Amino acid sequence: NTHGVKNNSYTPSSSLKNGITETLVNAGKSCAMFYDWEKIGNLSTLSRNQIKKTFINGGVVSSSRYEKYQESADKLTTACITHIQNTPTDFTFLYYGLTDEMGHTYKWMSDKYYWAINYVFANLERVLAALPDDYVVIITADHGCDPATPSTDHSRGYTPMLMYGKSLTPLNLGTRTTFADIAATVTALLGVQYNTP
Repeated sequence: NTHGVKNNSYTPSSSLKNGITETLVNAGKSCAMFYDWEKIGNLSTLSRNQIKKTFINGGVVSSSRYEKYQESADKLTTACITHIQNTPTDFTFLYYGLTDEMGHTYKWMSDKYYWAINYVFANLERVLAALPDDYVVIITADHGCDPATPSTDHSRGYTPMLMYGKSLTPLNLGTRTTFADIAATVTALLGVQYNTP
């Protein structure tokens, strides 16, 4: 309702405030993005000269609908680990399309959906093992789905958010209905002031 973007077709809006990468770069922080669903790249309006953007084509295979997203998950993981080890940035965004694709194709909570979650978490374990001790990791999804009504519909409820970092105190955040706190949390962790919409 604030920025007018209501679907996957990105349309620049005059009311859209700076996103997280724009806010961080304006504060002198470095950013990188790794993703296999091309439209996720629209989350940042910055050019590749301003931040590192790595798009590895996930796509869809008609026979199984997940083979390319499975392959791109592995490639994204390797590319992200190489980046962190060689040219670390203050903020690194990593997006896997596999779980979303499997949920939309085979329904949420299906066997193939659970397989995709396990596959992505195996890749995340590789990333976590490569991180320096001072990193903070936020794991979330681009939308939720009510497990009582498994369908292909998006919802704002039941969206997971996990945070991991040796400097963090364990805390149960409870149930949230907004993603707004994620960007504010990242900027706070990096000591950057953000603008509220």
